[in-house]
Amino acid sequence: MLENRLQLVFTSSNIPDNAETRKRFSSQILDNLIDETLQKQEAELNNVTVTPEDMKRAISDLEQRNKMPEGSFEKSLTSRGINKDSALQQISARLLWQKLSLRKLRSRVNVSQAELQEGLDQFTRKQNRREYALSEIVLPITDSSKRAEIKALAVHIISEIRKGAEFGVFARQFSSSSTALQGGDAGWIPEERLDAESIKALRNTGEGKITEPVESDSAIRIYKLNRRFDPKDVELEVKQIQLNAPVTAEAPQAFMDAAKALKGCDNVDDVAETLKTMLSPAALPNFSNLDLGKIKLSDLAAEFRDDVAALNAGQVSPVLNKPSGINIFVVCSRSATSNALPSEEKVREVISRDKLDLESRRYLGQLRRAAFIEKR
Repeated sequence: MLENRLQLVFTSSNIPDNAETRKRFSSQILDNLIDETLQKQEAELNNVTVTPEDMKRAISDLEQRNKMPEGSFEKSLTSRGINKDSALQQISARLLWQKLSLRKLRSRVNVSQAELQEGLDQFTRKQNRREYALSEIVLPITDSSKRAEIKALAVHIISEIRKGAEFGVFARQFSSSSTALQGGDAGWIPEERLDAESIKALRNTGEGKITEPVESDSAIRIYKLNRRFDPKDVELEVKQIQLNAPVTAEAPQAFMDAAKALKGCDNVDDVAETLKTMLSPAALPNFSNLDLGKIKLSDLAAEFRDDVAALNAGQVSPVLNKPSGINIFVVCSRSATSNALPSEEKVREVISRDKLDLESRRYLGQLRRAAFIEKR
């Protein structure tokens, strides 16, 4: 079985089969096979099985993600010299553990209204936050004495991917995350949902590139940065009504009234003319109605950037009473953000997935500790 799994890794990732690569991968693959055996035994105790329909859906998803013709997965394995049974057994093992985890752990995975709201806020604030479209490989550390060994494996995986091996192959073979069957695809993640070490690594990684190993107490992660969204790079078409300091007494209320009358960019000039009639002659020399045209968010003064970043096309800023004066901004258009805002159900799904992954790792750790394992 170990030999078949090694051949699956080498053939599917185009890694040479030699003494060095066998030494690098054998220990972790053997641990994976042991985990799969423990998971299978636990599934049998709980009457959990994988149906042909489950396998069909999983294989269809693999074909779609890899842009393969429908029904071509098994033929592709044969044509590449990959042991079909070994590949299917691995998929089945992943599905079995997912089904068992859902049945046993779902009741522990509750998303409170406060957690859901925070998740929604993270996505709705995305126009003013960095986001990353990521693929991930999560190598769990269940035994602290093996940290160095697992990190060495991570370094070797990174080296092979940078030589041209497919990221998704390693995710499916080694990752403990529920994203493994999807080749590690984790979708768009707001920066604030990541830990400090992941953020540091991703900020220093180019699009399409692989991070160095990212360490935490419980795992070592490898990320592929598929795309990034940085609000500083957003291009806006902006109009600005401005009264520079010093501000006369009547100006704040006049600007509040003007803001209520604004209906996007179409009537900015009309509202500005009306506003001028509400200001004293002493204030008029400091008044401006500006068409800033298309600019990057980073080109705006820092004191205005956060307020304008939160605006969609056609929206009007609050009246911004700053030390430099009073301002209203109207965004006429903006370049696309990273992705459409997800539904409440999608946000709940992301939070639940993260919690379930954590509970699954704990569950597997309990099975390991309770088992007698002898390696020969």
